[in-house]
Amino acid sequence: MGNKRSGMRFLAMWGYLRKFALSIAAIRHKRLLSFLIGFLLLFAFFLYNNVTAFYHDTNGYWIMSHLFVKDGAFTFNLAGHASTDIEVTLTKFRGYCLPFLFFLLRCGQQSFPLYWLLYSAFISFLFTCVGGDLFERIFGKTANTFQRLVPIILVLIFWHGLVYYPTSDLTAVLLCFLSLFILMQIENKANTRPIKLFALSLAYGATLYVTYNVRPNYLLNIPLGIIAFLVLVFRKKRNLAAASTIFVLAGIILVSVPQVQINYTNFHFLSPQNPLALNANADKDISGILYEGLVIDRYETSVSAETDKAALINTNSVGTSILNNEAAKNHITRTTFEYLKLVIRYPLEFLGIYASHFANAIDSRYGELYIKNLSGRRYISIILNYICFFLSLTGCALLLKKKAYTDGAPNTKSKQSYFQTNAEVGNFMTFCKKSGFVTIQSSKLSQKKACQQEHF
Repeated sequence: MGNKRSGMRFLAMWGYLRKFALSIAAIRHKRLLSFLIGFLLLFAFFLYNNVTAFYHDTNGYWIMSHLFVKDGAFTFNLAGHASTDIEVTLTKFRGYCLPFLFFLLRCGQQSFPLYWLLYSAFISFLFTCVGGDLFERIFGKTANTFQRLVPIILVLIFWHGLVYYPTSDLTAVLLCFLSLFILMQIENKANTRPIKLFALSLAYGATLYVTYNVRPNYLLNIPLGIIAFLVLVFRKKRNLAAASTIFVLAGIILVSVPQVQINYTNFHFLSPQNPLALNANADKDISGILYEGLVIDRYETSVSAETDKAALINTNSVGTSILNNEAAKNHITRTTFEYLKLVIRYPLEFLGIYASHFANAIDSRYGELYIKNLSGRRYISIILNYICFFLSLTGCALLLKKKAYTDGAPNTKSKQSYFQTNAEVGNFMTFCKKSGFVTIQSSKLSQKKACQQEHF
């Protein structure tokens, strides 16, 4: 009797799964289908790993996401204070946008499953819908369901640590995709109505600032994004350019107001800057970051008991020797201009340094954001990741070459339609001749010409 019941339950479950699979297969809209599959993959990934313990920066962002509600009321007044938990002390040194995003994704609740559910939908939408449409627009090729899912699959295989920790790395990249997507929507000729154009301009400006606030290294995104917007708008929609630019600036100002309040509360500065940049010392400004990049090839964070050091740094011997040689000659003043002079003085060395940076940036030796096992390097994963990355680059280059050739080739479509039209006319005339219509008309015309000749 028990086996019969279990068999019936299995058949019922199989029936439900079959109906679900058929309903998914019935969805023909590629965006919706890819979004749903990506969402299910990500949510299943969160549930399977069940990561609820965060470290260092991610723990700090998660703590900050709980500070927007104080005494039962919502507030942007995030004042850091001395605490035994260093991440609470560092609250005032972090931008508000990323913690606020996590606060929204949690809906202000303490539930991890709710956060995983909404964060999965957020990532899936930006990867499959926004990223897929960008792919179609840039490469001029239709992205099918699988192609829209490829980025999510690769990230879950090689860089899963960026997903289940609340980090700024993946979020900043996805926000860059979103700002570029909005810019392309502004370029679209269909969006010529002023209200729609102004709304897109406002969203574009807000996205530019949020990207910088999440990741201060993306500071150049704001001026470069505004320049790209001005070039685009003045070329396509000149009559609405001035008003659209005002809305872009309004978007930047609107989302920077909470950061101004936080900075004034903690540091008595009326500034929209990310607090890390506002309180940076000489080693953390633009020139300091450039010189730091000469020495540091790779920076990783360890939470393993195998070492007492949290920061694992791989140094670049070539960059270190350049700095030592220049310091011996008293040529180093650590300014951006002096850095550019070093690039001109050591071109091959700098090429090697940045090649090393690039190789380390795409090296997924651990796949984790925080290293728990120092001996757990995944060498097969490293090789496969490099292969997938360079194959993707090669494929994108070939698609761009094909698109450039197609755009530069003469327009054969009109010629084809012309010849096709003439062929159809020829077929119609043949039909008319067989039916006798053309013969009658031609005989009447010949009689008319004969009468004209007799008249003259």
